[in-house]
Parts: sequence; structure tokens; C-alpha cells
Amino acid sequence: MNKAAAMFTPLEDAEIDTDSADVTINVPPVTSSNDSSPRRRSPEIGFRPESLTFTAVAGEGDPEAQMFEVFTTRNNSILRFEVDTNVPWLLIDPDDGVSDSDDDRERITVSVQTSALEAGTYDGLITISDDDASNDPRTVSVTLVLSSAPVTISQPFVVTTPDSQIQVTVPEGALPDDVGGVVEVEITSVDVNAVPAATGDVAIVRAIELNTLVDGEVTPIDYLEPVELVFILTEADLALANGDTSRLVVLWFNTGTGAWEPIDVTYDTDPAPAGSLVALLDHFSIYALGITAEPEPEEPQVTEATATPVPTPTPVPEPEATSVPTAVPTVSVPAATPTAVVVAQAAPTAAPPQPTATAVPPAPAIPAAPAPPSQPPVEPPEPPPLAEVPGGIGTTT
Repeated sequence: MNKAAAMFTPLEDAEIDTDSADVTINVPPVTSSNDSSPRRRSPEIGFRPESLTFTAVAGEGDPEAQMFEVFTTRNNSILRFEVDTNVPWLLIDPDDGVSDSDDDRERITVSVQTSALEAGTYDGLITISDDDASNDPRTVSVTLVLSSAPVTISQPFVVTTPDSQIQVTVPEGALPDDVGGVVEVEITSVDVNAVPAATGDVAIVRAIELNTLVDGEVTPIDYLEPVELVFILTEADLALANGDTSRLVVLWFNTGTGAWEPIDVTYDTDPAPAGSLVALLDHFSIYALGITAEPEPEEPQVTEATATPVPTPTPVPEPEATSVPTAVPTVSVPAATPTAVVVAQAAPTAAPPQPTATAVPPAPAIPAAPAPPSQPPVEPPEPPPLAEVPGGIGTTT
């Protein structure tokens, strides 16, 4: 025969109300020593997933709600939990629950309200607590990424460095449709000694780095319309080029090849006094103003002379000789008497004899010399006495 042992509370543990006639004795319930039911253990908080992320566009409504599950990871335990948040934009439903096993899971719906928030990234926590849990409390992390609405540039905007030597103009319609938020153009001066040297005969004068910032973050963008980059020149730049603007170039650094590459530029005489170089870009990178080396003077080209043949003159036939009548000069000789004048006239030349062997036509007659024109008598001066000349004519007294 089995006997059950009973346990009683000693009398000294009884409560007696002395202010009334009634006496009350509180006796705890009797526990049988052969009770074989297992004792419940302390619960342990379990939950899935451990984090939630929401994304939305500011001013365009709230994102869809998400859920997580809460349960006890210990069987034969009861988890009586409460859920709370630390930020006003997080909403939960329900805010408490009970789980008595790993299979008994409570689903908690989480939603966010963005109407009072500006674009940005927000963090929040959801706390799961049960004072009886061995790992109380546990937290679920929540991140809300709220971006700005896409920005449409209604007019070009211009960015100029404080020293007014670099100017960037982003035209209307240059940004892709998927770019939203606050868009900025960042111009950073770069030490020319900190960048790779250009190859060839180009020396880098100054360098800059261009970046596009969207909501403060560097964002690579391929622009839909050309962005205008202007290097405003100084008189020192022109002096380095000896006034030759064709020696001024603009380069961009290709990070893929690790080398500088030239881009097309246009020289503009504005602004005074040195003008500017204008380049059109479709993306941002590191850009530099460079000067090419002065070209070597060209040596004169020597061309071997070729002798030009001189034409041989054509002989000119000599004219045939023609007999010209010869005038016989007239000589005045003093006469023996002062008044007498003797005129000597040459006798006509006899014609040469004609050959008789063959009949030859007679030669044409040579006309006689015309008589000299008549001259009036000239009274000769009285000659001085002459000495006797042999064979000559003289006068005697």
C-alpha cells in the first residue's frame, strides 16, 4: 500500500488577525511528493529577422509595411513579451504577445511614417522584452533610406572656383532621369606633383578633379548633354607658351590606362586679358591644363639645281654684198696763180675684160657717181710762201 505524504505549514507561519474575532489561517496548497509533471523553465527570446530596411522617396508616400516574428526558443516555457520603439516614425502592431514554444510564433507588423521626414537616412530600434526571459531584452534594428525626388534642371547652373580660374556649366537636361536629390558639382584643386607626369612633350601647369555629389555623396554620372569645362587663362600661362595659344592643351586622366589623354578644346579670347580654353565633357575625372614644347625651327630644304639647256642660236644669214657707188672726193689744190683753181678728178675705172670661152650675159653697168653739187667759188686765203717740195706744186715770187 502506497502512502502519500502530506506537507503542512507550521503553525508559526499562520497569519492571525487580532483586530477581529475571526481567526484566519492561510495554509499553502498541499504538494504531493510523487507529482511527476515537469517544471516550466525560464523562456528565451527568439526573433526573425534581426533587421529591417525601408526605402522611399520623400514626399511620395510611405513604403510597404514589413513583419518580424517573436517566439521562445525553449520548449516548456512561456514567453510573455512586449514590443516598443525608440523613434516616432516607427509603428508596430501588436505591441505584445505570448509564445510557449519555438513553433508558436507571434507576427509583428512594422510600418514607417515619412510625411514629417526630409530626405536622408534614419536608424531606429524595436525592443522585445520579458522580465522572465534569460536574454531579456533583445532588439531589431531598422533603417529607413529616404531619398529626394528626381531633380530636373530647368536652366543651366554654373560653378566657379574662388580664384575664378575654373568654370563648369551643366546644361538643361544633362542629368539622367534616375538621378534624384540635391545635385552639386565639386571642383577640387590637385597638386601637379601628386599626379602622374604626362607623356611626350607636354608639361602640366595645373590640375583639378571634378565630382558630382548627389545628396552629399560622390556619384559617378554619365551626362546626357555635354558639360562645359573652361580653363580661364592667365598672362603667366601665355608667357609659358610664348604667346602661342596653339601650344595650350587640356588633358583628362584615364584611370583605366593610367595615362593622360588629350581632349578637343576651343580657344576663346574672352575673358581678357588672356582668354580661355573651352572643353566639352560627358563625365567627370581629373583634368589638367598643359603646354606642349616649343617646336624646333625647320631647316631650309636644299634642292639640287638642274642645269637648263641653253638653246643654240639660229645662225642669221649674212646679206649678200651689193655694189654701192663710191663718190670720188674732190680736192682743191692751189693754182700757180692766186686766182686759178685746178680740180683733179679721178678717171673712171675701165671695165674688166669679159671671158670669151662661154657666152655670159654682160654684167649690169655700174652707174656713174653723181656729180657733186655745185659750190660757189671759194676765195682761198693767200697762201704763205712755200718751200720747194719735190714733185709738188708751189709758187715762186
